[in-house]
Amino acid sequence: PHTALVKTYNSDAQVADSAGTASAMNTGVKTRIGVINFADDQHADYCTRFDKLPRTIAEIAKGQGMAVGVVTTTRITHATPAAVYGHVPNRNWEGADSAYPAEARKSGCPDLASQLVSFAPGGGLDLALGGGRARFLPLAKGGLRDDGKDLVAAWQQRFAAGHYVTDAKGFRTLDPAGKGPVLGLFANDHMSFEQDRKAEREPSLAEMAKFAVARMQASGRKGYY
Repeated sequence: PHTALVKTYNSDAQVADSAGTASAMNTGVKTRIGVINFADDQHADYCTRFDKLPRTIAEIAKGQGMAVGVVTTTRITHATPAAVYGHVPNRNWEGADSAYPAEARKSGCPDLASQLVSFAPGGGLDLALGGGRARFLPLAKGGLRDDGKDLVAAWQQRFAAGHYVTDAKGFRTLDPAGKGPVLGLFANDHMSFEQDRKAEREPSLAEMAKFAVARMQASGRKGYY
């Protein structure tokens, strides 16, 4: 009974990239290529002024008592999923690695992996499933972070009742009707294409989506996004 048009082109290009597209979908605000949830006239100095940045659907939903989950087969810090929870002037600032130069870090903008772990509205994200584990772990633990931070450990400390899983076997032991946040990082980089996927190592997109919906429906919150 309803019809709508959604225009997702970037403000500086007709053919959009996924950062600007996902920003338009999650905030209703168009922005430049490569930018995630920053308005056109905002630059890196807005990183420490998150109250001035466009609000995302996830931030609004959590503020209204809803559950929020992110499911992807890319790195969970990649532009499209990151637009659910993050704000950065450069989509490549996924972790504390070579793609986020030391000079750029002086902006004070947290990398996207850090923003996922520290997402504040409504007590944090309820569920995050995807790839990109290396952006959360320090070099000493096989990750890519050169700042020495172990964001998995930080997430586990923040969510004592949470569940962290790294493979399909661990994922399949989780109760879809269970309680507590879930963080699943199933690959160091992007997850495998379906025809290459090893079922014992990585859950399928369908498995993750089905689990996410069931888990958030069982959360007792006022709906979910």
